[in-house]
Amino acid sequence: MKKFFRENFAVIAGVALPLALALAFFLATRISAAGIDPPRTPVLYASNYFDYQNNLRYEFKVRDGRVHVYYQPSDPKAHVLVPILQIFDPVSGEVREIVLPESDSVKKVELIVPELTEIQISSKLTSPDGFIFDSGYRNYNLMTEIFGGGAHNRGGVFLRKGGYRMPIPGTRDNNEKFLGWIVKDGR
Repeated sequence: MKKFFRENFAVIAGVALPLALALAFFLATRISAAGIDPPRTPVLYASNYFDYQNNLRYEFKVRDGRVHVYYQPSDPKAHVLVPILQIFDPVSGEVREIVLPESDSVKKVELIVPELTEIQISSKLTSPDGFIFDSGYRNYNLMTEIFGGGAHNRGGVFLRKGGYRMPIPGTRDNNEKFLGWIVKDGR
């Protein structure tokens, strides 16, 4: 057995060292998330929302801890996606949809959305428990796929803190707009 190792040391080292390095990177990415408590702060976001559309019907603004919803009629011939307002509760793992009312107004008006009147929002990018709403596009390559790294959010949006990630069910990349963290829910 000793003779085999002496004669094939370079081959054994050539196979074992890359495997050991890959294992070290794998463990490092898992250990970085081990000591982080799961998120507890619900998040409010809009799906199917694109700021750059010319015929945007709904507009969301956070001001003084409240969400203000504006409706502007668009060209009836234009294909406009209606955004979906949603709340994700990370404790229960549930996503709740808030129905947006329409208006017959011919000019831009602020709408009253009953589900939002008792909710206080923080528009800070970081939640009170230290998480961020991560919906950014990442560049993927072979090295990040094998060894880990910053390229983990393919196919959805996550609440992220350090190496810990919690996926938000039903989300897609770059299709969600972060509105804020629910810091007080009076419902």
